Amino acid sequence: MLGVAPLDSNTCEPKNNVISFSLANDHGSGAGLTLAQHICWTVAQESAHSFGLDHAFDCTDPLTYMATTQSGGPCGVKFFRNKLLDCGEFESRDCICGGTKQNAHSKLLAVHGPGQTPPPPTINVSGPMDGATVQRGFGVYATAIDPRGVDRIELRINGWKWAEVPGVPLKTSAYVLSVPLEVPDGVMELDISSCNDLNSCATQRVTVTQGAPCTTADTCLLGQRCDARALPVGSARRRDRRRLHLPPGLHLQRLRRHRRRRPGLHRDLLRRAQRPVPRRLPLHRRHRPAGRVRAAVRRGRLLLGRRPRRLAARGQPRPRRPGRPAGGAPPPSPRLSAASAARAAGERDRGPAPARSGMMSGMRPIALACLVVVALGLLSRPAAAAAETTPVSSIAGLMVLEPGDKNHRLLHGAVWLAVDKAATNYRWGGAHCAGKELSPSSVQLLFAAFRSDYAISLEFTRSTFKGTEYRCVTGFTITKS
Repeated sequence: MLGVAPLDSNTCEPKNNVISFSLANDHGSGAGLTLAQHICWTVAQESAHSFGLDHAFDCTDPLTYMATTQSGGPCGVKFFRNKLLDCGEFESRDCICGGTKQNAHSKLLAVHGPGQTPPPPTINVSGPMDGATVQRGFGVYATAIDPRGVDRIELRINGWKWAEVPGVPLKTSAYVLSVPLEVPDGVMELDISSCNDLNSCATQRVTVTQGAPCTTADTCLLGQRCDARALPVGSARRRDRRRLHLPPGLHLQRLRRHRRRRPGLHRDLLRRAQRPVPRRLPLHRRHRPAGRVRAAVRRGRLLLGRRPRRLAARGQPRPRRPGRPAGGAPPPSPRLSAASAARAAGERDRGPAPARSGMMSGMRPIALACLVVVALGLLSRPAAAAAETTPVSSIAGLMVLEPGDKNHRLLHGAVWLAVDKAATNYRWGGAHCAGKELSPSSVQLLFAAFRSDYAISLEFTRSTFKGTEYRCVTGFTITKS
């Protein structure tokens, strides 16, 4: 035994005031490490157990049991890696704290906070030399060294990434990055970067020329341009988009002159500027012009079935029509039909009746009929469908559609349960389940239940769209099995 430390497999939370043991007398040198490095390896592993970390199945991490690679090669000095590594001792297994992988660096960073960032790897480009002329398909040779180990070597040409090779533990020879054959001719600024697992990078730039420098974008790839330095770089040149901003005091005649200079650009803007602005009618009657008041009253009298009368100006007596006796009935209009004249004569014989009571008596049957129609409509509405409940089961699949998906208008997501995944699914949103949406937090809860394999029971209602029945989620209950 080399060491021992407590690890709570139920919570996997870091502990305070915990003692771990590392037995120095049982250590020895080997596998490219000194005795001190072996003891440091054990101390780091047992201390990490106290902070809730499991064993790692990777020989470059101190949480491993492996002294060499699976092929027997050396692993070098061990560091807590900023990578998702498999858990296990001599073979991969599920992690004690859940899942199949763990990131030791990120978990220790959450416990202790950031420390001093280690320096990036050193890099030396041995070929091609700066200012050289190269042939199509040439290679870049670079040496990178880092005590933590080199994670990757990247090649960018004129600011765009074209190649990458993974790092090799304890490699001291040059890495080779081949430039693809489809890279067009021209002046090239080669940025070669070496990075460790903490994304700390060092970069060296070399400028070379392949073939003849470009003069136009005709020799560039789709999405590139030839800039002033004859570099085939960047994305495709976009057509200039010019906007005309219309100041508040710009006169229409000036706009017309400007339009003659640029006929195709400002046609819609001139049309919108010439559109008359609607005048808002004040709500209060006393603020309305007299002509609008007369028109409104005349329309109201016509709706009530009475003849329009001309209103006098405010503060002046109402003039009487010629030939109409004071207090007498007006003569029948020649444009009225015989039936209308007879009805008017009958009303005069019966005597005048209050206009308000006649109007109210005529409205009572209409109001009663409206109430009957509304009551019948309420009684004929179908009752809301009662929600059904699925058996308790785990989630077999989860689908969420974004607005850019072609099926988003039909549904916004669906979930499959293990108990009936071959027969049906349960949806929300869209035309299939109109009015039955799930909030983003509910979708996150479904995903957490799916990831942790918790049991769930869905509440749903049935909805029909174009003759097909769908099950729409209205709620759910998550239980920890």
